[in-house]
Amino acid sequence: MAGSLGSGHSIHRREETGIQAYRSRDSLSGLRRSSFRLVLVFAGLSLLLLAAACGGEEEEAVDPPEVTTPDAGTPESEPGGTTVETGTQAEGIVDTPLALDEDLPIPPDFRAAYGREAPIAVQFYKEDEGAFYPQGLGVDQTVDGAVRALQSEYPQVEFFIYDIDEPGEGQTTEQLQRGEYGTLAAQLGVGYTPYVALLAPRGEEYYYENVFQGYVPQEVLDQALFDVSGAATGDDAAGGGVILERAELSADGNALEYVTIGNLGADVASLEGYSLNVLDPETGEVVPGPGGLPIQGSPQVEPEGQVVIGANPGVVDEDGEPVDSTFGGDGDLNLAPGDQISLLDDTGAVAATLAI
Repeated sequence: MAGSLGSGHSIHRREETGIQAYRSRDSLSGLRRSSFRLVLVFAGLSLLLLAAACGGEEEEAVDPPEVTTPDAGTPESEPGGTTVETGTQAEGIVDTPLALDEDLPIPPDFRAAYGREAPIAVQFYKEDEGAFYPQGLGVDQTVDGAVRALQSEYPQVEFFIYDIDEPGEGQTTEQLQRGEYGTLAAQLGVGYTPYVALLAPRGEEYYYENVFQGYVPQEVLDQALFDVSGAATGDDAAGGGVILERAELSADGNALEYVTIGNLGADVASLEGYSLNVLDPETGEVVPGPGGLPIQGSPQVEPEGQVVIGANPGVVDEDGEPVDSTFGGDGDLNLAPGDQISLLDDTGAVAATLAI
């Protein structure tokens, strides 16, 4: 059977055969020659029909790919890139459960936050200015600056920020050094940076609430963080929706002067039996041993309200108002930049955190 090209046209090589015509006076010979020519004609027509049939079987009509036209008023590109909304990262993963394998090496503080069902914001960025990335490193710096600027506005969300070039070499979670992320990027499906994922518990599972890969405006991140922070306000949220809104440190930065505790829940929250402590930056767990600051009495926090807890009754808040209650000890938690203050409930579980 003759071969066919991708265009569907069959090409046949036609070989010329030298046929010598001999004249013959014999009428029978002439008849034979005429019959031979007819056979050749019919054979040629048969081959053409057969080749056309084969070509039709090999090639099928292919519909052209569907072209998606951007919505009017939506910029086709932002400086350095756009928020991913095309299904490969954002639409295909948002509102799906996170299947995190905790047996693989992941940051211990991330694992601890995951274990206590805290709303999580995790960012991966590129720091090496000499590298080539699809959207340029200015985008990484812009998004990283936006995330860090918003971090203090959402104390109920735990933030984790990693340089994509620092996975570490640890084969277990315990072998990872601070700032190394192990297999976390692979488990979250990070393609390129900047990458921001917002995660929150729903029932017994964590879900991707939002995922951004590429440039995303700060106001979009702000709204997404506002939405995910709602995961800490339900009746089943740790601490009934209490959050650490603000912490004022002593002059040397090691001790607490006062903290402001808010209530995002729908019911009055009692702080009886609560205490303040610091999380181990390596493990994300409460630092073992003594040193916690128990909250004195049983201050009540109204829904959408707040209370200020100070080191002593003479402390005043940023508005010059006296504190509502005090915590035991001298407030010294031996704090350092990057530490996380934790509010522990009456069972010792972490109810809220605030990064210094």
